[in-house]
Amino acid sequence: MKSIKLSICAVVLLLLSAGSSYAQCSFDTDKKDDFTGENVRSSRVRIGTLLYSWWLLMEQKGTKYYMTVQSASTGKVDDIIPKGSKILFKLENGKVVEMIVTEDCVPSHSVQSNTIVSMWLPKGELTKETMQQISESGISLIRMSIGGKDFNSPEPTNKETRKTRELAECMVKG
Repeated sequence: MKSIKLSICAVVLLLLSAGSSYAQCSFDTDKKDDFTGENVRSSRVRIGTLLYSWWLLMEQKGTKYYMTVQSASTGKVDDIIPKGSKILFKLENGKVVEMIVTEDCVPSHSVQSNTIVSMWLPKGELTKETMQQISESGISLIRMSIGGKDFNSPEPTNKETRKTRELAECMVKG
C-alpha cells in the first residue's frame, strides 16, 4: 500500500514538473516561416502597472534574437530615437547589457482620456550572448534616452523579471 502511494506521488510530481516546464516555454507566436522555414517565436512581457507600463516584445527568428521596447509618455513629444541609440537593460545580478536600435524610431501620438500620449517602439537585434545573460538573470530595469533625457521603465515585479528570464531561456534553448 505504501509503495502504491509513493508511486502515485512520483507520477504526480513528474506530471507537474513536465507541465510547468511546458508552460514556461509557451510563446504568443511559435511557427515556421513559410518562406525561409526558420522558427519564428515571440512573446510580450508587461513591465509595470495598468496605469503606467512598458512592454517588451522578445522575438527569435532562426538563430537571431530581437527585442522591441514599447514606452509612452504623456504630452506631445516629437523627439525620435535615432538609429544606433542604446537601450540599457539592468539585470537582476547588477550587470548591464545593451541593445542598439536598428532604425530611427519616430513616435506615434494618440489621445486617451483627453490626454495626448506619445509612444515609441524602438527595435534592435540582440546577440546570443546577451540573450544568454538575460536567461541567467532577468531584466530588472530598462533605460532609454529620448531627446537627450534618460527615461527609466517602471520597476518590474519579481514575476515580470522572472518572465523575462524564462522567456530568454526558452529562446536560447531553441
